[in-house]
Amino acid sequence: EALARLRDDGIIVSRQGSGSYVKRRPDIAVLRFVPVSSIADIQRCFEFRHGLEGVAAALAAERWEDSDLAEIRAAFDALEASTKDFKLGVDADERFHMTIARATHNAYHVSVQSSLQPNIVFGMSLTRNLSLLRTQERLREVQDEHRAIMNAIAARDADAARAAMQLHIDN
Repeated sequence: EALARLRDDGIIVSRQGSGSYVKRRPDIAVLRFVPVSSIADIQRCFEFRHGLEGVAAALAAERWEDSDLAEIRAAFDALEASTKDFKLGVDADERFHMTIARATHNAYHVSVQSSLQPNIVFGMSLTRNLSLLRTQERLREVQDEHRAIMNAIAARDADAARAAMQLHIDN
């Protein structure tokens, strides 16, 4: 059924007795994830991000170059400013996570992070809005989680970076 659909979409061509061959690359829209439509979807997205971004943080710790670390720090500083101003900061938060994906120097991490971006932003918006209902201390705790991730990456401690990212996403 999957092959028939790819054939109908003009992505593959089948040759009897020979097999199926890629005719063209699929549109980038194929990589888009299903929109978030429930709390369960948000939970599944965070579950997926736990593994994905944990690995990305570990790879970033091993592979960052000076420009990558500067970008991570700049994104952290923007997040710090929004925390101090008691603002939502979703754009700064998403930027922080994307800079880490880029620091892996693995196009697959960047591609999946980009494809997940609408779902990530939705989840971040929800959790950050809930955090704004709490005390300034809760916002500080979240920012301290970001600081721990950044510091572990800067120290090139892959295990600590993975653990800090996974704890942050779990929280």
